[in-house]
Amino acid sequence: MASPPPFTLSRVDERDFAEIIEVQYRSFPDPWVRDVFVGPDTPENKERLRKEHIQRSKDEPQDYWIKVTDKTTGKIIAASNWKINPSIVPDHDKYEPTEFSWLQNDPKKLEKASNYIRTMIETRKKCFTEPYVQLYMCCTDPAYARRGAGSMMLKWGVDLADQLFLPAWVEASEAGSMLYQTHGFAIHVKKEGSGTLMYRPARPSTIEGGKSAP
Repeated sequence: MASPPPFTLSRVDERDFAEIIEVQYRSFPDPWVRDVFVGPDTPENKERLRKEHIQRSKDEPQDYWIKVTDKTTGKIIAASNWKINPSIVPDHDKYEPTEFSWLQNDPKKLEKASNYIRTMIETRKKCFTEPYVQLYMCCTDPAYARRGAGSMMLKWGVDLADQLFLPAWVEASEAGSMLYQTHGFAIHVKKEGSGTLMYRPARPSTIEGGKSAP
């Protein structure tokens, strides 16, 4: 008899964010990634990030978080943030940090991070021209790497996109691009210094069904 699945996928509650942030930092050890997206690994900054996640989930109707939990330990081992835009294209400028409060004392890092975000936003404006689903952030605790948590979240997201007849986008790291390809994403834009933008087309806009007349 096969063993029961070890993980469960569910929606994130705001009480989960402190634990999710710890997974984010373990998942993103690269100092450059932290400089651009999350800030330093300090209690003060983690609390800032926790409050930001909660506020965005309340203020942005397209913002949706899911988590994967280890059934044995009850610990969150992976999480992802999705932007679900079924009807409109949002204002991309509102999505990203522009102040970088944690880099104000390092002008070179501040300029580099600001330029990176500016380029990323401009690419979104050029490419995200119709309603879409975006995998905005995905992290898995390295202790649980290659055990299927990432695939669980990707399947949830692409199945949702298919149900909504929407294309899907993800800004991929080199490490993540192979996983995304297995779920139907392909490279759309790849630029030195601004990452890889991957695209998954919308499913055909018809579903056949019903019964023939007697």
